[in-house]
Amino acid sequence: MSKGLTQLEFHIPGSEWIPVEGNAGIYNKILNEDKQSGRITLLQKYEPGAFTDNVAKHTFIEEVYIIEGELTDKGLKKTFEKGSYAFRHPGMIHGPYESRKGCLTFIIIDPSK
Repeated sequence: MSKGLTQLEFHIPGSEWIPVEGNAGIYNKILNEDKQSGRITLLQKYEPGAFTDNVAKHTFIEEVYIIEGELTDKGLKKTFEKGSYAFRHPGMIHGPYESRKGCLTFIIIDPSK
C-alpha cells in the first residue's frame, strides 16, 4: 500500500460529490488520495441519462466495479450491470459511456504500475 494514503477505519466519507468537468450528470467522490503518487480511490456516480462523448485512454491502471445500476460502453455497444468489473492497463481505449438508469461505481486509479 502507498504510504501516502491516509489510514482510515470505517467512517462516512466527508468529501462532497464533485461534478466531472465537461460531463453533465457525472460526479466523483474522493474516498482516499495519495497526492504524491497520484493513487486515488473514489466513487463515481452517473445520474440517469448521463453520458460522455469521448473515448478514454489513461496513463494509469484503472479498476472499476459497478455497485448499482448499469453503464453502456457505446464503443462496444454493450451494457454492463451491477457486479461487473473492469481492469484496464495504461493505454487501453474505452468508452464513450452512457447510463440510461444511472449507476454508481467504485474506482481505483493507480499510476505507479
